[in-house]
Amino acid sequence: MSARATPGFHNGRYVKVGLQHPPVAETASGDVSLESLTKAELLDEAKRRNVEVSERATKAEIISALEAARG
Repeated sequence: MSARATPGFHNGRYVKVGLQHPPVAETASGDVSLESLTKAELLDEAKRRNVEVSERATKAEIISALEAARG
């Protein structure tokens, strides 16, 4: 588990700074199942992977950016 650096929503629940939240779900191959994530979780995943995306981007745009960065 990792601690939040900023407050926000995770899995539909508000999480305060410093509180723990579970890591993103992974598929059997170890890849993150991006389609199952919320927009907020996708933005968190993009930040974790150092992929630049706008907060205004749609889920589809964020997923495309993450997949493009993965190669």
